[in-house]
Amino acid sequence: MPRPDDPPSTPVAIPDRRRRIGLVAGIAIIAAAIGVAVAFGLSGNEDAGRLVTAVVTVQDEEVDEPPPSVPPDAAGGGGFRDSAALAGWTPVGARADTVEGVAVTTVFWGRAGRRVAHTVLPGDAPPPDGARRTGRRGVLLYSFDSGPRTAVTWTENGRTSVISAIAVDRGELYDLAGGPPRSP
Repeated sequence: MPRPDDPPSTPVAIPDRRRRIGLVAGIAIIAAAIGVAVAFGLSGNEDAGRLVTAVVTVQDEEVDEPPPSVPPDAAGGGGFRDSAALAGWTPVGARADTVEGVAVTTVFWGRAGRRVAHTVLPGDAPPPDGARRTGRRGVLLYSFDSGPRTAVTWTENGRTSVISAIAVDRGELYDLAGGPPRSP
């Protein structure tokens, strides 16, 4: 007498109906997996921060205009313009560009031979993936490196500001963007 866990002496044939159901279910699972992979692949996340990174690239170009009489500021007051002036930075020039189809004006601020570029975008633009995150005075700041430049970006009043510089400490850029940290 064969033991109950021994395989049958002859293989049992799978009925045609059950085989077709298994085949259809397998194809449906594969199709769903491909659909999910394509949906995530086309979500556009690979473009996060593309506009901000392109702005930083343009900020590395030369100044070609005098500074505007009133430099733009997304905050409308108490933002970058005021923080920069308070820290001794002064507008030294500007340039107008079209970046990713968006018209932007970059104002360059100088102090002690160093230069910070400041651009205000007309809308909200996400930071690049992997950007560092911190906050100053209730403003969420993102920083990242783009070539030799250190950049900080933040959004105020629905507009994104981007500053970048070479040889300016990241902490100093944070102070310019969101104001100095509050003392405890």
